[in-house]
Amino acid sequence: MNAPNFNFDLFIKNSNFSDYTSFNIIKDALKTPDEVGSTLRMHLFFERILESWIYANCNREDFFENTQVGFWTKLQIASNLGLPQEVFDIAKKLNRIRNKIAHHLINESSNGIDNSLLDSLKDIFKNKIIKNHPQWQGNDIGMFFYDDDGNPEISVNINDKNLKQHVLLTVICTLTLTYLVIKSKEN
Repeated sequence: MNAPNFNFDLFIKNSNFSDYTSFNIIKDALKTPDEVGSTLRMHLFFERILESWIYANCNREDFFENTQVGFWTKLQIASNLGLPQEVFDIAKKLNRIRNKIAHHLINESSNGIDNSLLDSLKDIFKNKIIKNHPQWQGNDIGMFFYDDDGNPEISVNINDKNLKQHVLLTVICTLTLTYLVIKSKEN
């Protein structure tokens, strides 16, 4: 999966996974009623992880310095550097969801997240990510955040039938990125 010179420490440093305050973007995406804002936050967060993956594989934090490279190109570069196919598939679907929302906003006809795209994303997650991560093969897959005093702040279960679309999208993307960190550490 990883190139022989994959620099895990550089990956973690640039992804900000070691800085728990960086998870505020995820918490904001979960809390907001704004589907568009939530989707854009997750897209940007995912893009940051793709950049970190590339830096770690090339062992260069300045890989994108003085460039303007879009999400799709970064995804292709990450794939060429060994990004797991299942993560690529999730990112590709996330990008389609983001683009569809953005184009509908331009036309002022946004109906939120497309149900068929979200269902497809959920299927990819269950059939490719969960299948490859036995610890998540159960009904209690989700995310939990605690406030500074250790009290539960946010609790989300992926199998909750009442989840709003943007919350489900956030959970799937965040768990996919968590999966990528776990797989990167293993290799």
